[in-house]
Amino acid sequence: MADDGAGSRGGASLLAGIAVLLLLTQAGSSRAGPPEAEGAACMLLVPAGPFWMGCDPKREEACPENEPGRQIDLAAFYIDRHEVTVAQYAACMQAGECTPAGEGGRCNGGRADRARHPVNCVDFSQAQAYCRFRGLRLPSEAEWEKAARGEQGSKYPWGDAPASCDRAVMSDRGGPGCGSGTTLPVCSRPQGASPHGLCDAAGNVWEWVAGDQAVSRGGGFDAGPQALRASARLASHRGLRNYYGGFRCAGDQAVDHELAALPSAPEERESSEKTALEQEAREQGQKALDHVIAMMRLIAEPGQDCEQALAQAEAYVKEHGADLGRKLRRLEQIEKEIGRDRWREIEKELDKLAKERFEDVSKTIPDFTRRCPEQMGRLGQLIKSLEKGEPEPAEPPAADEPPAERVPEPGLSAEQQDLLDIGLKRFESIETAIGVAPKHGKDCEAAIRELSAYVQAHREEFKQINRRFEALRARLGEEQLKQVDLKIVDRSQGTLRKVMQSMMDFHRECPQHVTRFNELMRAIDEK
Repeated sequence: MADDGAGSRGGASLLAGIAVLLLLTQAGSSRAGPPEAEGAACMLLVPAGPFWMGCDPKREEACPENEPGRQIDLAAFYIDRHEVTVAQYAACMQAGECTPAGEGGRCNGGRADRARHPVNCVDFSQAQAYCRFRGLRLPSEAEWEKAARGEQGSKYPWGDAPASCDRAVMSDRGGPGCGSGTTLPVCSRPQGASPHGLCDAAGNVWEWVAGDQAVSRGGGFDAGPQALRASARLASHRGLRNYYGGFRCAGDQAVDHELAALPSAPEERESSEKTALEQEAREQGQKALDHVIAMMRLIAEPGQDCEQALAQAEAYVKEHGADLGRKLRRLEQIEKEIGRDRWREIEKELDKLAKERFEDVSKTIPDFTRRCPEQMGRLGQLIKSLEKGEPEPAEPPAADEPPAERVPEPGLSAEQQDLLDIGLKRFESIETAIGVAPKHGKDCEAAIRELSAYVQAHREEFKQINRRFEALRARLGEEQLKQVDLKIVDRSQGTLRKVMQSMMDFHRECPQHVTRFNELMRAIDEK
């Protein structure tokens, strides 16, 4: 996530701890943008729960009669991240399951130069046929709107800020399509993504939705701001094949089986198996963050007794630690299966989610940090127990705990033993680097200077260790890696405790230097 300083210690295994550090040091920052189009999942999960559907008189000057506002409760569902593209629809045609989309004029069908544009000039039955081809369906109006605007019922997918070509492919003073006169490639306006990550939920093409009436949603490339509102509805006829109309699919499960074999753009060639794993990682990560948020809220009440607050957090860990542990272990498995690069993208999304979800307690946590420095240190051990998924007594760690002794491990091959040794060495490198900062007490400038000098002096050494570590991992199978990873975690508990404690101490005492501190930690992980 924000700080990957410990290298391949398993991004998931430190999810809870990093999320708490994020809260203590970065909460209250502006809302981060949605994930970028490239490499992101093809389908997104919209969790179960209520949302505001229709025009909201609190946000609108006047509400159209066909947009009645009300609270709707929906079950969880999946929906395409972007509108169905010309290349995707062509695959259905090649399989004999879809009839040709319209061609000529403003239609995108049959144009190789618009493979990444949304398919348009398709009627309702053609949209249905394509979704069936993928084992999916068209979203209902309610599903589409919840995915497009989120639970808070914002005016547009991105919030209540005015519509513009920075956020949507629309008609402005430059003309339709932001001056292009036509559609643009899907996800070309990432700043306009919805809270759930949908691209082009406003603009590009109107989208067919399922229901008793023939309706499209979302506005098109030739639509103005009023039509781009999340609650806007366009009455139509299901036999029409308009140049401004397209669609996306939804379902109860994420299904992208045909994308792996498509001769489409590289970012759309992800296998359905890895896409499903990525979505599972998002779900498990969100649930893990729920645990962390619940714990932090227990200590967020202003002015409460320090020991009482910590006792409440400890009780929560005792009750829920096992469940969190299962989720984190599953995340570690997924990380190995999908690869480090794709995992980093998921980490970024969870990082952004953490910032947004912690906003409501960001103003009260600093009060606890200021009033309860001793309990703040013990909270570091709570974080460690959350990472393990099981409770541990919140006693201060021994100040002079010796490093783990190198002992040959029975049952490991020579390569596994090498990986274990280099993995433990990585942890010790992090511990040594972080241990430089506290030597200066609260002299933050001096701490950063010495830490920077240390990192620069040992940068090549860090790189050699990291490269060796990755090279050894590449030679071993999944079961062999699992054996080694478990032993690394088991042998590094003392180091982990010291690292987390030192990081929290520095973040608490030197908040103005956190950005530079995190940069130096990331430098340790360079290859």
